[in-house]
Amino acid sequence: MILKRLSIRNFRQFREAEIELSPGLTAIIGANGSGKTTVIEAITWALYGEQRNTKETLRRYWAEGRAPTSVSVTFALGRESWRVERTLTSASLFAVEDQDRLVASSLREVTKAVEKLLGLSYEQFRNSFCTEQRDLSFLKFRTPNRQQEELGRMLGFDRIRTAAKTSKDRSKHLRDTAAGMAAAIGTDEVVSERVEQFRSAENEARLRLQQAQAALEASSEASAGAQAQRDRASAARTLIAEMRVRRQLGQTLKEQMDAASVQLNKAKSEALERDTLCDGAKEYEAADAQHKRFIAQSKQAESRLRAEATIAAAMGRADTIRKEFDADASLRVESAVSNMDGDAKELAGAEEALRLATDEWHSHRQAAQESLAESNARLTEISSRAEELGASIASGVCPICSQPWPSEKIDAVEEVRRRVADAERDLVKKQQAFHAVKETSKAVTDLTERVAQLRQRLEESRQTRDLAKAAMSEQTKREAELRSLEQQVKEQKDAMQDLPDKPDPEAVIECERKLELHHAAWIRFGQLADAVARLEAAELILKNSQEKFAEEKESQAAADAKLRELGFSPNEADRADAEVEEASKRLESLREAEASLKHAMEIAEERGRNLTAAETALSEFREKKLKIEEIERESKLYNEVGTALAELREALTERARPLLEQIASTNLAALSGGRYLTLKLSDRFEPTVIDENVEKDVISGGEEDIVALSLRLALAQLIQERSGQPMSLLMMDEVFGSLDAERRTNVLSQLEAMRDMFDQILVISHIEAINDAADRCLIVRYDPLTRESAVVEAVADVAEMVS
Repeated sequence: MILKRLSIRNFRQFREAEIELSPGLTAIIGANGSGKTTVIEAITWALYGEQRNTKETLRRYWAEGRAPTSVSVTFALGRESWRVERTLTSASLFAVEDQDRLVASSLREVTKAVEKLLGLSYEQFRNSFCTEQRDLSFLKFRTPNRQQEELGRMLGFDRIRTAAKTSKDRSKHLRDTAAGMAAAIGTDEVVSERVEQFRSAENEARLRLQQAQAALEASSEASAGAQAQRDRASAARTLIAEMRVRRQLGQTLKEQMDAASVQLNKAKSEALERDTLCDGAKEYEAADAQHKRFIAQSKQAESRLRAEATIAAAMGRADTIRKEFDADASLRVESAVSNMDGDAKELAGAEEALRLATDEWHSHRQAAQESLAESNARLTEISSRAEELGASIASGVCPICSQPWPSEKIDAVEEVRRRVADAERDLVKKQQAFHAVKETSKAVTDLTERVAQLRQRLEESRQTRDLAKAAMSEQTKREAELRSLEQQVKEQKDAMQDLPDKPDPEAVIECERKLELHHAAWIRFGQLADAVARLEAAELILKNSQEKFAEEKESQAAADAKLRELGFSPNEADRADAEVEEASKRLESLREAEASLKHAMEIAEERGRNLTAAETALSEFREKKLKIEEIERESKLYNEVGTALAELREALTERARPLLEQIASTNLAALSGGRYLTLKLSDRFEPTVIDENVEKDVISGGEEDIVALSLRLALAQLIQERSGQPMSLLMMDEVFGSLDAERRTNVLSQLEAMRDMFDQILVISHIEAINDAADRCLIVRYDPLTRESAVVEAVADVAEMVS
């Protein structure tokens, strides 16, 4: 696991921080309380959601409004990259690819996913790859006496236990499967007995089949010729019934033929009558056309009379309009407009003069009012000073120096009183001046009256103009109406040129006489318009009826001949029915024999299939019996593997403690500068130092810290080697606190030696000397003015101090 980027928002002292992390040894230094440990806490909180205090303490105290608390950590694990984002109420895990892919999206699910990715719970991570501030205790878990179990899990031995359990479960499953299969297939004796039963039933069915075949042969001989007899009698019965129907059809066709003859005669009579009426109908149509022309000519003559009346009325109206014509209307409008424009200009001048006079009066009034207020304020001030001076003289003490009043200054009171009297007189003058200006000036009053008069005169000019315009508009309407009347007279005269006179009355009377004479013939002629068509239709109907009647007679003769060929006459329907019934009985016996044979064959086939199935079941039984024996052997093998894996896990767990002691002893020798060479662990993983072949349970605080640090480093190395987890990360927070300078150097040297195993090491300390051994150094500062911490590169910090 390699950390790549850490983003912090409103988390403890940090308002906002973006920290890029890289492989190698990175030192994070800063003063106590600056927020160094918060960097590690932010990483573990983002990964596991764990914190040292309550959740409420995570949010920055001085955060603005509803600004959220969030931490985001991007890390690489093998060849894949991941990003976990966590807030106080939500969490998300993304696979960082071309486009981020959401893997988990809740507090609980993200924590589970991270534990699965890293192969470590929060407690396991904190006891191995992450050493927190002032907590170097080795294998410290929330539940006591779990060191052996948790160590096995961190070293990946749980996979062996899981494999052992899987083998045991597989063994039990196979054993249960074999038992279920054995119960399902039964015993060899039962299956063999069923085969014999089905074989006996199959032999019995074949015997019944032979008997049914013999019965069918006997029935076939007895029913020979029955089918032909029934077919002949059935055909005769059908022909007899058909002949009855045909006789009824022939009678119907004869009736239709007679009716067609009657209709034909009637159609011939109507056709002859229509021929005799043809001339009278033509005379009526000619007279009708002439009468319609006379009507149209009369209407046109009436239109001519109406046009003459319209012309006379239009000319009379035109004479009336000419008499009412007013030629001076436009001159009166121009005069009224000119007078109104002059009045408007005079009114505008008077209004401007009124505005100027009013502004001047307001200005004088405001100046007099301001002067009056100023005099009033001055009188108030002088009066107040006079009262104060009189009071102090009466007391005999100066209000400024607190000394008795000198006799030569008492005369000043009279001077002050004179000034008060002058101010009062000035105030009276200003009041008189203000009241003089307060009333409206005569010039403003005169101009106001003049403006009112001019406005009245302008309104009268407008009314005169409106009356003149109305008269002029009326004159324009008369002119338009006169032009319209002249155009109407012209159009009516043009139209009268094409209108004829009334028709000759005698010609009209002659035309009406012809209409009356030939009207009845024309009506009857129209009623007989389709007589020829009805004649043709009647002839066709009669012809078709005759042809159908002839065809039916031929069909009856053919049916009678065919019936006689069959040996029957048209009156022998009962004999045909009796022969059909007799032949049907013999054929029914034959069908029953065939059905019995078919049923016997089906039974024989079914029992044959049953026998085949029983024989197949016997063969499958023997195969399944072999399969059950194979499954039982496999179950025993899985059981033995599960037992062996459980024993292997116990052996590996027992060997873990000596290996841990060996690696921790090497680390202790390096960290103590060769002072201590050997370290032993009890069953509860409590350390004991061997000093000159003597076990030492109690050592100093600094030595206790390097023992715990040696064990932690050893555990991280062992997990890295044995568990298969590609962690490659080591985080250490304030592990130098109780160490002297020499042992701090030893720790740094040991960390240098472990770079091949851990690609990324983060060391947090308030000791700045660690910067010399680190590949990169980050400085954490807390600003009391802004109440927030910040992280900067050590190189950037030095450049800032030089500038």
